[in-house]
Amino acid sequence: MKNQLRPDRPLEHGLQGGLNPDSVSDGTIRLIALMVIAHWTSTQATLIAIEEPENGVHPHLAGHLVGILRKASETCQILATTHDPSFLNHLDATELILSDKVNGATRMSCANSVKNIEEFRQHFELGDLWMQGVLGATP
Repeated sequence: MKNQLRPDRPLEHGLQGGLNPDSVSDGTIRLIALMVIAHWTSTQATLIAIEEPENGVHPHLAGHLVGILRKASETCQILATTHDPSFLNHLDATELILSDKVNGATRMSCANSVKNIEEFRQHFELGDLWMQGVLGATP
């Protein structure tokens, strides 16, 4: 099968043609969709909301996902939700907003508003601090 995507570029070694969606993982499809959303939509929208961008994607790619979202945030507001403490480890304290219910009302707080957050960060990742209850917002 001839390379129909980019005839001027050779395919990856061993591939005989393009890949169709049936031959790749759900995580790969999600990652490609996220990249398209971050690249194209961020130039067209003022807000992009993504629920659990890390779902179905290899955990070692979390840092790359955060990088993609940071790049998109240069042109529009990005709101991403997660329940994965390890994903939080790739964020800065200024990027992490926690949500919790207090007496039936939603309370939002930024991780960098926690007293001594930089001292805590010298010993623990943000995900660890969240799981330990240091940041608030019950895990």
